[in-house]
Amino acid sequence: MNIIQFQLFENTVQVSMTLFRNAIQCVVSDTKKFGSVLTAECEKMGEDENIYDVKTKFGSREIVEYEYFARKIIEEMYNSKRIVQEMQKKYQTQEKQFNIFLGKKLLLFISLNDRENIQKNKAIIEEITANLTNLI
Repeated sequence: MNIIQFQLFENTVQVSMTLFRNAIQCVVSDTKKFGSVLTAECEKMGEDENIYDVKTKFGSREIVEYEYFARKIIEEMYNSKRIVQEMQKKYQTQEKQFNIFLGKKLLLFISLNDRENIQKNKAIIEEITANLTNLI
């Protein structure tokens, strides 16, 4: 189990990511609460075709920003050439489809006070996706 933690926006937003055998748990909060719980899964239909399934398990189902977070993170997990390149380098292989995140689901615990702040949301997502390779 690998764990990484970091803080954003002058330590007001805490992010914790944990890699498990079958899932990645991501906690994003500026309220010191778990808030809503979402799951995101990806089913590969072809080489370049994926079906994403994002569900709110607990919390308000009307918060579309949280579903956007989950969707962007799972897309990065499954489609990022950067992740494949990092894994190829770390494990010294040239296998094109080498991605440790394939087959894993995302468990997202998220609670943000200012969830409609688009710039803040983009910055948080960028940091999360940039730090995914640190879980490897």
